[in-house]
Amino acid sequence: MAAAKRMGRPTGRTKNQTRARIIESALLCFGSHGYGGTTNRMIADAAGLTNGALYRHFQTKADIYIATFMQTNGWMLERVSTAVSGAASLRETMLAVARVSRALITEKPTMAPFLTIVRMDAEHYPELAVIKDVQVLPNLGDSTEPARAADSGDALPDDQLRCYTEVMATLVNGAARHAILSADPDDFAALMDKLERVLEAAGAQLRRSGTAVPGLDYSVISHSESAAGS
Repeated sequence: MAAAKRMGRPTGRTKNQTRARIIESALLCFGSHGYGGTTNRMIADAAGLTNGALYRHFQTKADIYIATFMQTNGWMLERVSTAVSGAASLRETMLAVARVSRALITEKPTMAPFLTIVRMDAEHYPELAVIKDVQVLPNLGDSTEPARAADSGDALPDDQLRCYTEVMATLVNGAARHAILSADPDDFAALMDKLERVLEAAGAQLRRSGTAVPGLDYSVISHSESAAGS
């Protein structure tokens, strides 16, 4: 007669290691099947655990989903915040976000599918509603020196800075979604490269142009020191 499966974490693995393994497995399962299509059994099997061991760490599937999001998002937010901390302008900040986003997806490919569907799952399932209020990207205005309008000298309004943050989040999320649908792991990096080139070209074009564009704050797209000689 076959021996019964051991209930609990595998021998030689600490509680924290088991929890980390569950979250990694959940990241893969939720990213592939969404919240509705994933079962606790799927996560346990992917982690090499029994259902009993899984329930010792998380009571419900929603608990696993929220913990997976909080840990993944927190890791990403910390990396992005560090990357943009030395930016001297909003344009430099946006370039930094593009570059670090590309690096993060390359480092942890399972993150992109999960983060792409998180907001949809949170809107559809009430038990995940807490996710909707969690910050995904740092406020771009918090990471740069206060931007100044070229003529008035007034600081850029907070609502405009929030708008730039939302636009950047949309661009990164859209690029990740495209990469997922194309099933090409290089697509995200290619799109981020294009975004960087667009931002660089936009700054260069504004520096060459003597024609004002109504409603555009030229100081927001000020060139970086690295591009000053271009």
